[in-house]
Amino acid sequence: MTDPFDEFLRMAAELRSLRRSTKTADLLYSKEAYEGHWSKVKDSITESIAAGEDLPTILSSLRPRPQMTRKSRSPAMLSITKSLGFDVDGARPTIRPTAVNGYFVPSANIEPMYEILKVARESKYIVELGAGPGWNLLDLCIWLGRKIREKVFYGLEYASSGVETINFVSQSFNLPILGHQFNFMDPDISYIPDNESALIFTHHSIEQVENISKKLYDQILERKSTTHVIHVEPIGWQRFPEIIDARKNNDEVFFQALNVKKNSLLDTSFAAAAFSALHSWKVHYNINALSLIDEFKKHANVHEIERVIDFNHSYNANPFNASTYIRLRYDPVCSPP
Repeated sequence: MTDPFDEFLRMAAELRSLRRSTKTADLLYSKEAYEGHWSKVKDSITESIAAGEDLPTILSSLRPRPQMTRKSRSPAMLSITKSLGFDVDGARPTIRPTAVNGYFVPSANIEPMYEILKVARESKYIVELGAGPGWNLLDLCIWLGRKIREKVFYGLEYASSGVETINFVSQSFNLPILGHQFNFMDPDISYIPDNESALIFTHHSIEQVENISKKLYDQILERKSTTHVIHVEPIGWQRFPEIIDARKNNDEVFFQALNVKKNSLLDTSFAAAAFSALHSWKVHYNINALSLIDEFKKHANVHEIERVIDFNHSYNANPFNASTYIRLRYDPVCSPP
């Protein structure tokens, strides 16, 4: 059998012999070019500091925003995706090729914080539920740069130390972030203004509360302006009612059997859900979020924009606690998504 790489070398040699002699531009970046580039960046930062610019504005010129290839439709990208056995007919495929050890392998074609950033750009109020010390909100501030002065950020957190950290950092750097106490079992978002659009999101925070309250979604439905809702939570396994029933009934035999059989499921689309369900059972993670979200989206004024189940990303690399991304939009006046 002919080695594919040897065949490629033979073809390249034939093409080279037919190629006309042309001059090619030198595309190599020199050290001097980089010296000039970073010198300009330094000058820009110096001018920003002298002008009294805030930290996010300065950092936004240094730190790259997260980028993905979700809309890439190049022939090469489509060919590689097809070769990996995935459908490419959708406008936003959830699989993208990546490379490791010389091979192309499939990878999740979604970065949740980038999706949250895109919605944050068009929202006046940005609210994170279960914000911890506020690191996701700080990332958004950095990526949005000067635009943060047009917005108000709310970091809602159960732990008082998390709220204190959010407010300390916000006050220290003059950021428009307000930390508030919050409890998923007795939620209150009534103080979030609803005169303009809002984004309410969670990022692996609901997971830690076994049962959250329906009142959260009832309060969203009372808002008078468009409200975007994004959940990034390991709840994809909750789409299987048999597993939910086993959790509700504390059926240890069921989960012990699942633990024994899990490796036999590795070649199925149920694999990630099985491992995530086991992890959730072991640490008593959430069991009712997906059912509440699905009930919420039945409202005539709520539209589900996108759902991607069971995947990993840069903020969650644990394949045994796979994330699910759900984006919805509530419009006080019913309109198409």
